[in-house]
Amino acid sequence: MQFPPVVSHHPMIRVAIIGGGPAALAAAISISRNCPSAFVRVEIYEARRSLYEHPGVQYTLSYMALNALEVLGVRDKALKYVGNVNTKVYFVDQVRKSSKCVDVTPGPGGPKIVQVPRIPFMQVLADELIPYNVPIYFRKRFQSHDPETGTVRFTDGTITHADLLIGADGISSAVRETILPGIRPIGEPATAGYYMGIDLTDDAAQLGKKKSDALYDEETRRLLDFANGKETFISWGVPASFGLSSLGHNQISFLDGVREDIEEEVFQGKTHESMTPPERRAALHALVSKHSHTVGPDPCEHIALLHSVIDRLKFVPGAWDTWRIRYLPLLPYTAFGTTLIIGDAAHAMPPSLGLGAQASLEDGAYLGLALRDRFFSGPKLSLAETLEEFSDTRRLLIHKVQRLALHAAEGYLRKGNEPLPVLFSPPRTMWESFTMVGSMYLDVWAGKYEFGDLKVPGVDIDFQRPRLSYVPRQIG
Repeated sequence: MQFPPVVSHHPMIRVAIIGGGPAALAAAISISRNCPSAFVRVEIYEARRSLYEHPGVQYTLSYMALNALEVLGVRDKALKYVGNVNTKVYFVDQVRKSSKCVDVTPGPGGPKIVQVPRIPFMQVLADELIPYNVPIYFRKRFQSHDPETGTVRFTDGTITHADLLIGADGISSAVRETILPGIRPIGEPATAGYYMGIDLTDDAAQLGKKKSDALYDEETRRLLDFANGKETFISWGVPASFGLSSLGHNQISFLDGVREDIEEEVFQGKTHESMTPPERRAALHALVSKHSHTVGPDPCEHIALLHSVIDRLKFVPGAWDTWRIRYLPLLPYTAFGTTLIIGDAAHAMPPSLGLGAQASLEDGAYLGLALRDRFFSGPKLSLAETLEEFSDTRRLLIHKVQRLALHAAEGYLRKGNEPLPVLFSPPRTMWESFTMVGSMYLDVWAGKYEFGDLKVPGVDIDFQRPRLSYVPRQIG
């Protein structure tokens, strides 16, 4: 690879990346790939025992995310694991008690939306680091950073030194906490997220063998359509959000977000761990039933399919996962001297539009290009100036995406019957809002950010940017 001319007085820049998710790995790849190896050394510090300890479900990757993967040189490798190319998305309008199909079939030059299982995707990113000899240190929980000396301390007592500290350690970022101690994830009212993965291989093998069970065959065929990428189903609204999507190879995922007060009413104080499989199954059926009562008749008959999925669930390790859906306020700054926060540490958003992974991958991929073009060559900005410019440029796009995701999640983030602050003026029905947001969503998928900024009162915050110093020095 040909690098731009590098001035000889640049010191060795030691980069410490805190976190081991997509943003962290993408940043490590991009910096190693695009910046001269003689002047940069990258290390990753992850609090967990492995990159795959809590991988979750899948990543939704759109046109922009695929561009970021191209920058990282892993696009084709990642696409080998694609489970789904969305063709139809069903939106359920709970105001007018009807559902509508939105066709997002990729056309010439149009948006392409794919879903990739997380474990093989993370493996692709990790493997890309091997040629660059980027070490990953596990069980390293960040504690503090002294920008004057570059000393980074971990809770196990070990230390390292960094000229550039990148906090990519998720929504509860310890790096962000040391710089902005008052910034906390928003999760009130708390919302529960569920993931259930189902392998339909055995069901597919039984098709047609039970002559008396035509309903079983029909439901299996429909579910296999979802599992293998022919359809995707999303039902947004109050008091929950449900969806079916593909994991590829006859595997399907069932996702939902449920308001905590509804969850407590159904689960009656029991924890998931204390429930038997039949009790869990009954509780999930109850959640879907509550959702369907608010929706009314479903002409697409997808609600009935949710019950069929629940009946087929096997509550084994890896097939069931729960979490709390939280998000961050919109931060005016993400660069502080030579410390930068990226990914969910900087802009965690509700998973309502599947744009979180895209934003994280873009952060990491384009950071390496910014360092190459603005620090190691070009106008010769300082490291702090380069990070500040990168942060300000990314913010213009990320804030739009965050507001878009917040609006799409409005239904299951409501508190009782109180709506979130009005995003549109004059106020519109949920369906009219979805129609407007849907067009913006497809624009973002297609890499277009020209739509006007949405207004979400209460999520923008303002503060004086802490000025952290940077002392250039040579590291052996």
